[in-house]
Amino acid sequence: MSSIFGESGPAHEGLNFRQKIVVILTNLFVLAELTFSIYLGQQDKENIAIVFLSAFLPLVIATLILSRVFVRRMGREVVSSKQ
Repeated sequence: MSSIFGESGPAHEGLNFRQKIVVILTNLFVLAELTFSIYLGQQDKENIAIVFLSAFLPLVIATLILSRVFVRRMGREVVSSKQ
């Protein structure tokens, strides 16, 4: 079956169970990081934006990069175990 983005193959079949768990955990971590950054930002009312961004951006960037690595790694383990 083809889609507007090209042929669909094993990579386009969706996420397996372990990958879905990684995505759910990523969402929870991002929410926790957001809450923590808002809490830190409200401590210093005059510099709320700077404190928020300096706390949130490094955390969320690291979380998203690591989650992408884990999602790809979890997908490879399933493929390699079939052979």
